[in-house]
Parts: sequence; C-alpha cells; structure tokens
Amino acid sequence: MTDVTISSGVQYIDDYAFSYCTSLSTITIPDSVISIGWAAFEHSGLESVTIPDSITSISGYMFHGCKKLADVTLPDSVTSIGGGAFSLCYSLTSLDFLPDGVTEIGDSVFHGCAGLVDVTIPDRITSLGEGAFYGCENMVSVSIPSSVTTIGYGAFEECDSLASVTIPEGTTYIGEYAFYECNNLEYVSIPDSVTYIGENAFRNCPKLSLVDFSEEDSSASEASISVASEDGISVASEDGISVASDSVTRSIENDTFVNCTSLTAVVIPDSITTIDSYAFGYTYSSSKKTYTAISGFTIYGYTGTAAETYANQNGFTFIDLADSSTRNVLATPTLSGATNTSSGVKITWKEVTGALLYRVFRKTGSDGTWKKLADTFSTSYTDTAVTYGTTYYYTVRCISPTGAYISSYNSTGVNITYNLVTPSVTLSNASAGVTVKWSKVSGASGYYVYRKTSGGTFSKIATITSG
Repeated sequence: MTDVTISSGVQYIDDYAFSYCTSLSTITIPDSVISIGWAAFEHSGLESVTIPDSITSISGYMFHGCKKLADVTLPDSVTSIGGGAFSLCYSLTSLDFLPDGVTEIGDSVFHGCAGLVDVTIPDRITSLGEGAFYGCENMVSVSIPSSVTTIGYGAFEECDSLASVTIPEGTTYIGEYAFYECNNLEYVSIPDSVTYIGENAFRNCPKLSLVDFSEEDSSASEASISVASEDGISVASEDGISVASDSVTRSIENDTFVNCTSLTAVVIPDSITTIDSYAFGYTYSSSKKTYTAISGFTIYGYTGTAAETYANQNGFTFIDLADSSTRNVLATPTLSGATNTSSGVKITWKEVTGALLYRVFRKTGSDGTWKKLADTFSTSYTDTAVTYGTTYYYTVRCISPTGAYISSYNSTGVNITYNLVTPSVTLSNASAGVTVKWSKVSGASGYYVYRKTSGGTFSKIATITSG
C-alpha cells in the first residue's frame, strides 16, 4: 500500500489508523473528514500530506516518526497542534507550513527533527512548550520573535549544533533545562524582560563563554535618555543608544549555568535581585556529588547588589562597574558600507582586536532613535526586515569576551535606501513544461513572470503574489 485515497463521506480517521504503514507515501483526505485521531500516521512512509480545511486541530503524535515527510500543507482552519505531532520527522526543513491560527508550539512538537537547520519561528507564536525542539541536533540557528513570552522546560535541550541564541525583548520566562546540554552554544543574550531563569536552564553547555544580560531600552529617545555612567556597559549618550537596562526584577535559579566550563566571567546588572546556589562559576561531578568552583571566576556588577553578594558568598573576584579604573576600551568598529541584496540590506565593518561579537543598531531617518537589531560574531549582517523605498541608518559597536566592555560607535552610521534587486532565475524541464524558479527578494510583495522566444520580446505570462 503506497497511495491511499479516503472515500468521500468518511468523517473520522481513527487513532493509529495508518500507524507503521511504512510503504505509504501519499494519502488523499477528503473535506468530509472532520477528525483525525492520535498517532494516525505515526512511523508511516508519508512523503507529503495535505490536510483539508474541515480539520481544526492536529492530534498528538499524528505524524510522529514519519522520517520521509518533507512537504506538509495545513489549512488556516487549524488552530492547534498536539504534542509530538511532528516529532522525529527528519525531512522537515522549516516551519513555514504552520497556519496563521496556530499561536503555540506545544510539547515535543518538533522533537528530534534533524532536518531543521536555520529555524525561523513565526512572529505570531507566543509560547514554546516543553521539549518543543528537544534534540534537533542539526539546528545551527534559531530566530525567536518578540511575540514569544515563554520558553518551556527543555525547549531546546540537546540542540548540539546551536551556536548562539538571542532571547527577544518580550520573553519573560525561560524554563528549567531550556538549553540544557547545547554542546556548541557559545553565546546567549538575555533581555531585561526576562524575570525568571529556571534551574539548569543552561547547564552542561561547555562552550558557553558569554552571557549577555544587557539590552537596549526599546523606548529610549534622544530627548529622554541621559548620559550613562562610564562603566563600560551602559555607554548610552545623547543619541539614544543604550545597551543595558536595570528596570525589571529578575531571579536566576540553582545550577542555571553549572558545568559551563568556558564561562569564566559574567556581567550581572542590578535588576537581578536573586541569585541562587551554584548559579554561576561551578562544575558538578555526578559521580562524586560535589561542586567545584571554576578557578578565577569573575563577576562584574555594582556594589550593594545581588552580584556582589553572590561573589562574596562564593569567594569569586568582584569588579565594581561603577569604578572607572576597571574599564578597558575597545576600538570603535569602522563601518565599510551597506548594500542592497536579494535578502535585504547587508552591512559590513572592519574586525576589532579584542572583540568577541558585534551589536548592530538601526534607525529610520537621520533624526531617528537607534534600536538594537542583532548580535553577530561576523563582521557583516544582513537586515531582512526591510521595506522597499525606506532609508535605513546602521551603526555597530563591539563587545569583549566577558561582556564587561563595550565600544563606542559611529554616531552618524551608514545609510542606504532599500531597493528591490533582480532575482536570480533558474529553468528546468518538467513533464508538464518548463519549471521557472527564482530567489525570493526581501520586501517584494509579488513577482511578474515574463517570457520570450529567441529573437522575440518579453511578454508577461504570470503574476505571482508569493514565493
């Protein structure tokens, strides 16, 4: 049984109906079907599936273990996806098939999806459930939108290829084991909107070397922001850039960063009022059941805060960021320019000696307010959130390996008006004719397809509003 067509009039597909039908590659489901049961297609050989608009929810584990499933079409009528629905679907490569009505990625929905590499979570998603992306071992990057307020227990646990994570402003909760054993994670940025970081959230991340608790004040304006103290962190000035904000009370639970052996220093803002036992600066031996302090561990913070208390309680070096004598200086990045590409605006700059990463800022209009755009380890960044005809200004500052020292920036920046570029086109023969493909152009609302024969003139043959 390789191809199945469900008869019109059938309303229900029972639990496990096609479970372990390993030869099943395609199935046609009529609009008469109003319910598809638990694990209906688990471990089948499905390669593609289209769910009719008579369905409003995807049941738990419906496609669990469908290793060949690469093409999924879900109707807008679907508003919920059950736990484990697409777990162990190795051939899925994106989340583009999620309909607009789905606002939560539930427990284990994409657990073990090895085909997910560069993941963009849709900006309508508000929460990531327990183990949502657990064990996505090839996930190199993930873009989490500001709509996400909750990152659940073990959401990205054992995502071994993940190198950096920027938690967006708006997220308030990072659950226990959220990034546990992400063995290649080097950098994480945690904004001041986060009020809770659970136990073991970043435990056993041996390459993690920088935890950045600083974040720009998203409401800052040139009129309202004052010159910050010379602490190397809040180096804001009249232009409206601020890279630290201490307005929200936050707590860090037990063992949050235990066994992060590359993390030898951390900068803690005074908004963090509670730091529990062994949160930073320790390794743990499960065989000996003992904690060992990381030699030379240093905490940068402010006198009289939880940072100083934690340092003193644990015998760690404490450096007061309000003391100007402790500051080091990084050179201001030299901006090389900005260019229009099919993906958006690409900004480039020169490498700065001593910098670990670079923070990119953007504003619209010369009198606008700088807003943080992204952090990157590279000396270039492509801004994909651009609109045709809009003029953007960009600037960059760099951050030291500890996160304690941040450079100044070019206050003028570089500017460019984003214009659409010509898409690259490829042609191939198909049984039905000629297949025309092209690169997606950021900011485009649609595409006109033209054709001519040898020696002829181009004439429009199609209008495409997506793709």
